[in-house]
Amino acid sequence: MRLKPDAKRRVVLPFPIHKGDILLLHEQGQNRWLLTRIERPKRAAPRKVRGKLVAEALARSAGAEVEIAEFKQDQVSSIKF
Repeated sequence: MRLKPDAKRRVVLPFPIHKGDILLLHEQGQNRWLLTRIERPKRAAPRKVRGKLVAEALARSAGAEVEIAEFKQDQVSSIKF
């Protein structure tokens, strides 16, 4: 495929390149270039927690192995690392 740059040295890249994609430019010799698109993992949308206690939300978060005390008089168990 041939791409011709305009006066500002811009080219239009074919599909599946979209606005905001990140490309790596590798020089492979004299007048030879390789463009590689980097795929980023999609972000997970943050979930809104409604009608729950903060302690419940924190206890259910990813990687949480902690018991959270609801009141100051409650004891919290220790965790072994």
